[in-house]
Amino acid sequence: MAGREIAAQTSVASLSPTEVGQLIDGMRDLADHLRGSTWTVISGWGSFFARFLHVRSDRGVDLAIKFGKGWTAADTECVVAEIGRVRRLFAALPGGHVEVPPALGWSPGPAMIALPYVAGDNLFTALGESTHPLHAAGGQLDTIMRSAGQALGAYHSAETVPDDPEVRRVARLDMEAAARRSGFRSSLVDRLEREIAVVRGYRLSHNDFTVGEPVQGGPGLTILDPPHVRKFDHLHRDLSAFTLALHRALIGERHLTSPDRVYVRLQDSFLEGYRTTGPVTLETDLDRWLLQFYELSRVGSQLVGRIRGRQPAPTMRSVRWWAAKRRALGSAPAF
Repeated sequence: MAGREIAAQTSVASLSPTEVGQLIDGMRDLADHLRGSTWTVISGWGSFFARFLHVRSDRGVDLAIKFGKGWTAADTECVVAEIGRVRRLFAALPGGHVEVPPALGWSPGPAMIALPYVAGDNLFTALGESTHPLHAAGGQLDTIMRSAGQALGAYHSAETVPDDPEVRRVARLDMEAAARRSGFRSSLVDRLEREIAVVRGYRLSHNDFTVGEPVQGGPGLTILDPPHVRKFDHLHRDLSAFTLALHRALIGERHLTSPDRVYVRLQDSFLEGYRTTGPVTLETDLDRWLLQFYELSRVGSQLVGRIRGRQPAPTMRSVRWWAAKRRALGSAPAF
């Protein structure tokens, strides 16, 4: 049975060893040591854009097979190329502690990619668990956050946005939505647009970072599955996702009312790393204000979603924090 027919007729999680072997052996650019093996499905999981299988060969090799949802052959080839681009980009980072596993093979139909299977935990989930081994790393936490900042900075610096009216329109709509969620009038956007940069990006997320075994003598920080859907954002929007995730991981809801020295130290390490590779220094009053602006927007979006019943009801502490932070943020600094 052809690979396309297998994928169409069989649930990914229920593929037999023979079917998995047929799919892998039919891949393009497949590493030689993967051919002719017998494969067993260990587990499966899904995301918004893809389904994954963890498979193991009779030779003890573990792979993660990524099946794209709605991908064309061109989409699959684009994802493989993006993995290669990000690998080269992060190989040149000053700290050298961010790994991107290579694509070991790919198929245009069914659309899928073979990746090394890497065990680990989401970085920010691990930070939020006081008993996680990561917390025994001591000073390595600063190195890890600095490396994450370097990775995001390099990502933002790699390419500029094309001079495309549609790109500017989408970026403006995103900023207008952020202003509404933060309790500001849309007239603020006209002022901000003149002052802040729009960068090309595939919207690298804090959820893309996994911490596992040490690599190259340093913390094992890995990006398992670089994003490939093109988005264009203001860089402070991306940065705020990381700083807010760090807030919540280390302090939970206490971050709404309490400062925390560990949080401040690790945020400084993250931003320090970003400055070494990113396109801006993040040292102006406007830079600092924009990070708070986008954090407030994210919390506001979640509060609206909960109030409308799409999520669990917000706590009063969350509502009070949003209101207090909005008052403290005030208007944008003069520029």
